[in-house]
Amino acid sequence: MRKMWGIFKTTMLGMVTAAVLTACGGGGGGATPAATTISGVAAAGAPIIGTAFLKDSKGVEKSVAVDATSNGKYSFDVSGMTPPFVMKAVGTVGSTQVTYVSAATADDIGKNVNITPFTDLIVATIAGQVASNYYSNGDASKITTTALTTQVQALANKLTPVLQSVGLGASTDLLRQSFTPGTTGLDRVMDMVKVSVDPTTTAVTIKNIIDNSTLTAASLTSMSSTGMAGMTGTLTAPTSTQLTDIQQINQGIQNFVGLFATSIPNSGSAAYTSALNMLDPSFMDDGKTRDNFLNEITATGDIKGITAGPATFVSTTLDSNNNITAAVVEFVIIQSNKRTETIRWRFQKTTSGWLALGNGRILDFDFAATAYYNQSWPATYTSKYGTGLQFYISDKYNSSGVATAVVTGPGLPSTGVTFYNQQANTSSPAGAQFTSDPTGANMNSVVWLAQDTPNNDTSILNTFSGANDANIPYTVTLYDASKTQKAQYTIKISKRPYTYTELATAPFAKLTQPATYTDLTNFKLNTAQTITWTMQTGTTADWINVNVSGATTNAFVSYNKKLLPGQTTLTDTITGTFTPTHANVYLTLDDQYMRLLSTSIGF
Repeated sequence: MRKMWGIFKTTMLGMVTAAVLTACGGGGGGATPAATTISGVAAAGAPIIGTAFLKDSKGVEKSVAVDATSNGKYSFDVSGMTPPFVMKAVGTVGSTQVTYVSAATADDIGKNVNITPFTDLIVATIAGQVASNYYSNGDASKITTTALTTQVQALANKLTPVLQSVGLGASTDLLRQSFTPGTTGLDRVMDMVKVSVDPTTTAVTIKNIIDNSTLTAASLTSMSSTGMAGMTGTLTAPTSTQLTDIQQINQGIQNFVGLFATSIPNSGSAAYTSALNMLDPSFMDDGKTRDNFLNEITATGDIKGITAGPATFVSTTLDSNNNITAAVVEFVIIQSNKRTETIRWRFQKTTSGWLALGNGRILDFDFAATAYYNQSWPATYTSKYGTGLQFYISDKYNSSGVATAVVTGPGLPSTGVTFYNQQANTSSPAGAQFTSDPTGANMNSVVWLAQDTPNNDTSILNTFSGANDANIPYTVTLYDASKTQKAQYTIKISKRPYTYTELATAPFAKLTQPATYTDLTNFKLNTAQTITWTMQTGTTADWINVNVSGATTNAFVSYNKKLLPGQTTLTDTITGTFTPTHANVYLTLDDQYMRLLSTSIGF
């Protein structure tokens, strides 16, 4: 999910150089077979992209992938398993790392059971602890049909004003009601109502982000005797105008994406003009103006046939009459080849309707925890594993006026880390990227926390403990050449870095052709070469970088390729007129928490 509409990165991570269910029915006249599945949707206004898990009362666990292409649908065959069941969905909604829990009893087999922020709170209330902790080590006997029914109804009572505003009633089953992300009804409620449970204090907050009306409870413990009824405050219903605005923003996204459904509009065409008119004149997205943006996405056929998932609303701005004047939303773009990207845009209401402003950033950022595994290198190269933080920053159009970027946050020195713009540095191989080396000779954009030793593992776990384990904020302050501040942003990393010890069992890809650096010495220029690999469950292919060099000056050629999520092979040709003396392959995957995992082979 990395930058389909953005710049494809050539950095080398700072290295030194719905399931198909088979019915059991037989011939006519037989008895109806017993249901054996629990199915539903994992979503929070938009589908969860990640993995769903189900665990029975004996601890037997299963997992399946969930994503935007299936609208968050999941299904488990629970035949032979022992109810009650606890389910968990782990992944991203928009740019936010989430874990939501749900539950089911024997009565729910064969029925729809969702995994949402609402079901997470229902389970947490029954368990008296954070739901994800309960999934890991809770007492399964607490999950009963009576307990679920009681808390489902209690939460619906608290949400009644909002439920009624979208045509639902106080009897709505927030656990079992079928819905499709991006449609009206329950999904619209999740667009507006956000649930949070503090992982440390277990304080509970339910907020209507349209008008900030709020329900609160001091802790899950304080709700142990009263349940949802013990929450204080009142949620107010959105107005009809507010609901219309939400619908118009959603429809505007679909209209924009629809212009690319069957063809790529040419500059000057009516479709191109329509797309241009849906973007505000002040549009700015990762350093791209609206002209830059449209020129870039229409330059190739990559986005032909794209679709957009439903928008999830992050925040809204109201005027004195409580009308929405601006909103921040996230939505997922899905290419015809199933590659996805999460978009976060701000929209504003104008006399021409709702227009997109982009994300407002004057540079392109992609921050993530990262790790490498050197599968096979010469004996003289001894580094096998490393774990750290990647801070990718790019200024493709050289229009930002930014000379340096200082990043501060967990795991970094108190004064932060400075990255230098290499756009004007013609001698740097980094091009538009920022590097931690002022000269640009070293393309490094990674802060390594541990390499080839577990000595820093305790520090990593302490630094990224508790609430700092996921959605970790980093402050980026941008300066021009005179050291005058130009802008400041908060960029979040979805999950803490691996410890060094964890790397031994981390889900790195395994290169199978070539499998060793001896295999790689047979790599030939000007001839089609095939690279193959295997991936573990829960990972998606991201990109591959192949470099070949010779003994003479400037004898260097390479390619970088975007990969499809499940891709495990690539055949391509690198052209050159020299005799190769060195080559290396870097293959990068995303794990289910959007951490980058790079496997490499070199000689």
